[in-house]
Amino acid sequence: MVRTRNRLVICTVLLMIILAFIWGNSAMPGETSGALSGWVGELLSRFFPFLATENGLHILRKLAHFSEFAALGMCLGWLFGMVMERKILKYALPFGCGVAAACIDETIQIFSPGRYCSFIDVGIDSAGVLTGIVLLVFGYAVCKSLRKKTGGSAMKKLLSVLLTLILCAGVMTGCRRTEPEGTTTAPASASALAGKSLSEIMDMVYEKHPVELPLITIDLALEDAYTVKSYLGLDSSELVQEAVASESGFGSQAYSLVLCRVKDPANAQTVARQMFDGIDRRKWICVEADDLMVSVFGDLVLLVMIDSDYAEMATARQLTDAFASINGASAELTLKD
Repeated sequence: MVRTRNRLVICTVLLMIILAFIWGNSAMPGETSGALSGWVGELLSRFFPFLATENGLHILRKLAHFSEFAALGMCLGWLFGMVMERKILKYALPFGCGVAAACIDETIQIFSPGRYCSFIDVGIDSAGVLTGIVLLVFGYAVCKSLRKKTGGSAMKKLLSVLLTLILCAGVMTGCRRTEPEGTTTAPASASALAGKSLSEIMDMVYEKHPVELPLITIDLALEDAYTVKSYLGLDSSELVQEAVASESGFGSQAYSLVLCRVKDPANAQTVARQMFDGIDRRKWICVEADDLMVSVFGDLVLLVMIDSDYAEMATARQLTDAFASINGASAELTLKD
């Protein structure tokens, strides 16, 4: 790519604007970001009704992440394309810098109230960077072939498209799900959970309400007193038939979703109260799951506890509502402080 002083200045300034926009959005508290950009999702859902659903908004947010980092990849590719001579460096360096920017972006969100870090987003952002570089190379080849006919206007149009992409993607990134506290979606069939294992039910909950943490689901060894106390908050498992737990498999992240089946449904509420009173919300290092809810659904007891800083991603109420939706019936008992 041809290097000129003006192009270097424009590219550098543009790169700084993109990074400030991306990282500035991540530094916003979840409530501020949602209030600022929530109207975008509402507006688009009028033209694309599927965006009004939880999965639709989830896809929209991921596409926004992908798009703004594609814009970053185009800008990095343009800059290094002008200053580097070796072809491998022209492509490897912008991609490496883009991945580093994605890691920094997710790290910033760890310290932003109501935001959270997601390794999935790092992957999506990195793919966006790579796509942006590829689009730039292809676009530059097309512009070069048209330069004689357009007198250089093709490159100006490319920059205009880039700026528009940055603006739209950045605004959509802040879109988040807003649902009145305590509401549920239309219930599924009451027999939806018949014959399902606890692990399968857990997967159905996450399909209903995705949680973007590096989660692992484990079958709890009820014969081990420490496991029973740590995950269920119970001093004894004599009333419990089986149990599974879903928690983060990486780092100290205050999140736990536990589902247990009691031997006798008549004891379900007793077990729920014991779990609510006995669970340790500070069992992680330096963090606390201050949002706790325990609910009874027949012979099943659901415990959800999560750090309220993750409220943009999920709350105990939202996950409990997701379970009620797939169960086809409301909880018989709900305990929440």
